[in-house]
Amino acid sequence: MARARYLRASEREILRDVSNAPNATVMAICESTGLRVGDVLGLTRKQLQEARSKSGWLAVKEQKTGKERTVRFTARQMRVMAALCGSVYVFEGRLDKKKHRHRSTVYKAMKRGAKKAGLRVDGVSPHSLRKCYAVELFRMTDSIDEVQRALQHDRISTTLLYAMADKIRTPSPSALSAGAEAPRKGASKPSGRRAPARAASLASGEGGAQDAGPEPAKNRPSGKRNSRSRAVTRGGSAPTGKPSRGGGE
Repeated sequence: MARARYLRASEREILRDVSNAPNATVMAICESTGLRVGDVLGLTRKQLQEARSKSGWLAVKEQKTGKERTVRFTARQMRVMAALCGSVYVFEGRLDKKKHRHRSTVYKAMKRGAKKAGLRVDGVSPHSLRKCYAVELFRMTDSIDEVQRALQHDRISTTLLYAMADKIRTPSPSALSAGAEAPRKGASKPSGRRAPARAASLASGEGGAQDAGPEPAKNRPSGKRNSRSRAVTRGGSAPTGKPSRGGGE
């Protein structure tokens, strides 16, 4: 499976437009809060009621890490979620109303949407939207530390891969395959074990970060917060002020 890639704003809009209301809303929330898709799908009716009573603010415990994040939903997102909300979960399952919608449903919807719209399909996944959130937050705050706190990464190197995802080109599987099967003329043959390791590095995005070279000094993040970042962040999240289409983000 290809590593989740960064999606341009136009691509995100297209994917929401060709998806049904539940899937489009999940995409929008993933993009605007940076929450993983499993955490969005796990939102309950009770949590939605709590968020509505607190102007959209909600403390969410991450399923993967067990850490708690405070995020904010837009008014539009809460209206759409209220309309979709089931008896237990906001995004209830199609067959079992006591369970939430499965993440594979959103994943497959994004793949179908990308194929239908003629977009590059590989690397399109709900996790792409978490990278989009990181890129937008970095642009807004110019602080890699701010992004790390929001995503709650343990290592700054991981955060850099997210915050700079729009600048790190993720090669397609076909490009990786062609590169492995057709080495440049005159180049020495790779050893039996190093070539696969190199391909795995590129596919994971790590190779792209290394090949990009050092960042110019004037463009390196200063780590300072500006007044805008302090105004929009709370508890590690950066809610957007303008709702996105398909549920808002």
